[in-house]
Amino acid sequence: MGIIVGGEKEAFVKNATHIARRWKSAREADILLAKSGVPVFFCSMFNGLRMDLKELREDNEDKHMAHQKEIQALKENMDGLKENMDGLKETVQTVERKMDEGFSEHQKEIQALKENMQALKENMDGLKENMDGLKQTVDGLKQTVQTVERKMDEGFSVCIRALRGVSLY
Repeated sequence: MGIIVGGEKEAFVKNATHIARRWKSAREADILLAKSGVPVFFCSMFNGLRMDLKELREDNEDKHMAHQKEIQALKENMDGLKENMDGLKETVQTVERKMDEGFSEHQKEIQALKENMQALKENMDGLKENMDGLKQTVDGLKQTVQTVERKMDEGFSVCIRALRGVSLY
Protein backbone atom coordinates (compact mmCIF):
# COMPACT_ATOMS: atom_id res chain seq x y z
CA MET A 1 0.00 0.00 0.00
CA GLY A 2 2.67 2.48 0.84
CA ILE A 3 6.35 2.98 1.35
CA ILE A 4 7.74 4.01 4.72
CA VAL A 5 10.65 6.31 4.21
CA GLY A 6 13.28 7.00 6.83
CA GLY A 7 11.35 5.49 9.66
CA GLU A 8 11.26 2.37 11.77
CA LYS A 9 8.60 -0.24 11.19
CA GLU A 10 7.72 -0.43 14.89
CA ALA A 11 7.18 3.32 15.07
CA PHE A 12 4.99 3.13 11.99
CA VAL A 13 2.86 0.31 13.41
CA LYS A 14 2.57 2.10 16.74
CA ASN A 15 1.49 5.31 15.06
CA ALA A 16 -0.48 3.76 12.17
CA THR A 17 -3.86 4.37 13.74
CA HIS A 18 -2.92 7.86 14.66
CA ILE A 19 -1.55 8.53 11.17
CA ALA A 20 -4.66 7.14 9.50
CA ARG A 21 -6.88 9.46 11.54
CA ARG A 22 -4.81 12.50 10.66
CA TRP A 23 -4.28 11.54 7.04
CA LYS A 24 -6.99 13.82 5.68
CA SER A 25 -5.82 16.93 7.45
CA ALA A 26 -2.13 15.99 7.04
CA ARG A 27 -1.24 17.77 10.24
CA GLU A 28 1.05 15.21 11.77
CA ALA A 29 1.78 12.87 8.87
CA ASP A 30 2.58 14.28 5.48
CA ILE A 31 1.70 12.09 2.56
CA LEU A 32 3.32 12.51 -0.79
CA LEU A 33 2.52 10.65 -3.94
CA ALA A 34 5.49 9.15 -5.65
CA LYS A 35 5.62 8.98 -9.41
CA SER A 36 3.95 5.63 -9.24
CA GLY A 37 1.10 7.08 -7.19
CA VAL A 38 2.09 5.13 -4.08
CA PRO A 39 1.60 7.10 -0.85
CA VAL A 40 4.82 7.86 0.98
CA PHE A 41 4.51 8.31 4.74
CA PHE A 42 6.95 10.48 6.63
CA CYS A 43 6.85 9.52 10.24
CA SER A 44 8.76 8.76 13.45
CA MET A 45 12.23 10.21 12.91
CA PHE A 46 10.70 13.14 11.07
CA ASN A 47 8.71 14.17 14.14
CA GLY A 48 11.87 15.91 15.36
CA LEU A 49 12.19 17.52 11.98
CA ARG A 50 8.58 18.59 12.18
CA MET A 51 9.26 20.21 15.57
CA ASP A 52 12.32 21.92 14.09
CA LEU A 53 10.16 23.15 11.24
CA LYS A 54 7.57 24.38 13.74
CA GLU A 55 10.26 26.26 15.65
CA LEU A 56 11.66 27.58 12.38
CA ARG A 57 8.17 28.72 11.40
CA GLU A 58 7.74 30.48 14.74
CA ASP A 59 11.17 32.09 14.37
CA ASN A 60 10.27 33.13 10.87
CA GLU A 61 6.98 34.52 12.12
CA ASP A 62 8.86 36.54 14.75
CA LYS A 63 11.27 37.78 12.12
CA HIS A 64 8.36 38.32 9.78
CA MET A 65 6.64 40.46 12.40
CA ALA A 66 9.82 42.52 12.78
CA HIS A 67 9.98 42.84 9.02
CA GLN A 68 6.30 43.72 8.98
CA LYS A 69 7.04 46.55 11.40
CA GLU A 70 9.91 47.69 9.19
CA ILE A 71 7.68 47.42 6.13
CA GLN A 72 4.99 49.42 7.91
CA ALA A 73 7.55 52.06 8.83
CA LEU A 74 8.73 52.11 5.21
CA LYS A 75 5.13 52.46 4.03
CA GLU A 76 4.66 55.38 6.43
CA ASN A 77 7.91 56.92 5.16
CA MET A 78 6.74 56.39 1.59
CA ASP A 79 3.42 58.04 2.44
CA GLY A 80 5.34 60.97 3.94
CA LEU A 81 7.54 61.12 0.84
CA LYS A 82 4.45 61.01 -1.34
CA GLU A 83 2.94 63.89 0.62
CA ASN A 84 6.23 65.81 0.29
CA MET A 85 6.31 65.08 -3.44
CA ASP A 86 2.69 66.23 -3.77
CA GLY A 87 3.59 69.42 -1.89
CA LEU A 88 6.64 69.88 -4.10
CA LYS A 89 4.51 69.30 -7.18
CA GLU A 90 2.04 71.94 -5.98
CA THR A 91 4.92 74.34 -5.30
CA VAL A 92 6.35 73.73 -8.78
CA GLN A 93 2.92 74.29 -10.31
CA THR A 94 2.56 77.51 -8.32
CA VAL A 95 5.99 78.67 -9.46
CA GLU A 96 5.17 77.75 -13.06
CA ARG A 97 1.88 79.64 -12.82
CA LYS A 98 3.63 82.70 -11.36
CA MET A 99 6.33 82.44 -14.02
CA ASP A 100 3.62 82.24 -16.69
CA GLU A 101 1.90 85.27 -15.16
CA GLY A 102 5.21 87.13 -14.95
CA PHE A 103 6.06 86.09 -18.48
CA SER A 104 2.63 87.25 -19.60
CA GLU A 105 3.21 90.61 -17.88
CA HIS A 106 6.62 90.89 -19.52
CA GLN A 107 5.06 90.03 -22.86
CA LYS A 108 2.54 92.82 -22.31
CA GLU A 109 5.36 95.22 -21.40
CA ILE A 110 7.35 94.11 -24.44
CA GLN A 111 4.28 94.59 -26.63
CA ALA A 112 3.78 98.07 -25.18
CA LEU A 113 7.46 98.83 -25.84
CA LYS A 114 7.08 97.61 -29.42
CA GLU A 115 4.05 99.84 -29.87
CA ASN A 116 5.93 102.80 -28.35
CA MET A 117 8.92 102.09 -30.60
CA GLN A 118 6.61 101.95 -33.64
CA ALA A 119 5.03 105.25 -32.62
CA LEU A 120 8.50 106.73 -32.07
CA LYS A 121 9.58 105.51 -35.51
CA GLU A 122 6.49 107.06 -37.05
CA ASN A 123 7.24 110.31 -35.17
CA MET A 124 10.85 110.16 -36.34
CA ASP A 125 9.67 109.58 -39.93
CA GLY A 126 7.33 112.57 -39.57
CA LEU A 127 10.17 114.62 -38.09
CA LYS A 128 12.40 113.62 -40.99
CA GLU A 129 9.72 114.68 -43.46
CA ASN A 130 9.36 117.97 -41.57
CA MET A 131 13.15 118.39 -41.59
CA ASP A 132 13.23 117.69 -45.33
CA GLY A 133 10.46 120.28 -45.83
CA LEU A 134 12.33 122.73 -43.59
CA LYS A 135 15.53 122.14 -45.56
CA GLN A 136 13.68 122.83 -48.80
CA THR A 137 12.25 125.99 -47.23
CA VAL A 138 15.73 127.05 -46.07
CA ASP A 139 17.15 126.29 -49.52
CA GLY A 140 14.32 128.40 -51.05
CA LEU A 141 15.08 131.21 -48.58
CA LYS A 142 18.80 131.04 -49.47
CA GLN A 143 17.93 131.39 -53.13
CA THR A 144 15.61 134.25 -52.31
CA VAL A 145 18.31 135.95 -50.23
CA GLN A 146 20.83 135.43 -53.02
CA THR A 147 18.37 136.84 -55.51
CA VAL A 148 17.69 139.83 -53.24
CA GLU A 149 21.44 140.36 -52.74
CA ARG A 150 22.00 140.23 -56.47
CA LYS A 151 19.20 142.69 -57.10
CA MET A 152 20.50 144.93 -54.34
CA ASP A 153 23.97 144.77 -55.85
CA GLU A 154 22.48 145.67 -59.21
CA GLY A 155 20.44 148.47 -57.64
CA PHE A 156 23.48 149.86 -55.86
CA SER A 157 25.46 149.63 -59.07
CA VAL A 158 22.78 151.62 -60.87
CA CYS A 159 22.67 154.16 -58.03
CA ILE A 160 26.44 154.51 -58.00
CA ARG A 161 26.52 155.02 -61.76
CA ALA A 162 23.80 157.53 -61.51
CA LEU A 163 25.54 159.36 -58.71
CA ARG A 164 28.78 159.52 -60.59
CA GLY A 165 27.31 161.66 -63.18
CA VAL A 166 25.75 164.02 -60.67
CA SER A 167 27.70 166.64 -58.98
CA LEU A 168 26.80 167.66 -55.53
CA TYR A 169 28.28 171.27 -55.68
